This record gives sequence, C-alpha cells and structure tokens, in this order.
Amino acid sequence: MALRSSLSFFLLLFFSALSNSGRPILAQATIPATFDGFVYENRPISTDSILIEAFFDPICPDSRDAWPPLKQALDFYGQRVYLTVHPFPLPYHDNAFVSSRALHIIHELNTSATYDLLELFFEHQKEFYNQPTFNLSRATVVSRVVTLATTAVGNSYYSAVASGFTDQNSDLMTRVSFKVSLKLQ
Repeated sequence: MALRSSLSFFLLLFFSALSNSGRPILAQATIPATFDGFVYENRPISTDSILIEAFFDPICPDSRDAWPPLKQALDFYGQRVYLTVHPFPLPYHDNAFVSSRALHIIHELNTSATYDLLELFFEHQKEFYNQPTFNLSRATVVSRVVTLATTAVGNSYYSAVASGFTDQNSDLMTRVSFKVSLKLQ
C-alpha cells in the first residue's frame, strides 16, 4: 500500500513538473463513434443476457490460453451469453499493436472473419513474439501480418488489408481500443 501511494505521489510530482500550470497533464481519450470491440457471432443481447467483455492481446500467451475455455463456455451457454472482445495491445509485446490493428482492418472488411483472424494469431503467435522478430523491420512484420490476415478474410482482400495499414482510421481505431480498454479495466 505504501509503495502504491509513493508511486502515485511520484507520478503526480512528475506530471506536475511537466505542466506549466502546476496541474498534471492528462492524455485525452477519443470517444469512439461506435461501440468499441468485436461482438462474438453477432448474438442478440437482452436484459437477461450475461455480458462478458474480454480484453485480448493477439500476441499474448495468456489471451491465447484463455480463449478455448471462454469459447467452450460460450458454446455451452449459447444465446444467454454475449461476448465482446476488446483488442488490448500490451506494450511489452512488440507486435501487439500491429496485430490489433489487423483485427480492426479485417473487421471493417468482413466482420465474420474477425474471430478467424484472432484464432490465426493465437495459432501463429510464436512467429510474432519479440525475439523472433527482433531483427526484422516493421515493414516486414506488417507484411507477414497482412499475409496471415489475408488467410482469414480471403486472398482477394490482400490489397485492401495491406492498404488498411496506411489508413489513419485503422490506426486511430486501434489507439482508441487501447485507451478504452485501459478505462474499462
């Protein structure tokens, strides 16, 4: 407890020192125009539905390990359970933002392929871990992500997926997802 309050006090002093007015600098979170996250199987939600919100990093082994039992519960409880997955790219997974961005791109192209891509990331996760990609350029990693994403949505979408990484909208949506995930947890 003392460590937490000491850390809070240090952060307050640090941000106050950066501010001209003596007040802490706070990052503004953009309010999304639409609901953030990806609804599983477009299930209907009602007043007696159980709402589950999961925060997954496609490159996180814990997210990968949590997915099969969660999916099993969804299958068992059927329409009574409503799931939304929020992409949450953890900063210590070097390629998490790129993979989360790919989920947004695919979701815009074909919502039924979003979870296929998430599962592909879980299957091929080790290829995108920090160490195997350490000596690769960002462009090379993005190219590999585009190839994997195209597997989920179909080869005819290759150029659309690739151009999604130059679109500022997919970048913004991924940033907003990260910020929303921080606020909701």
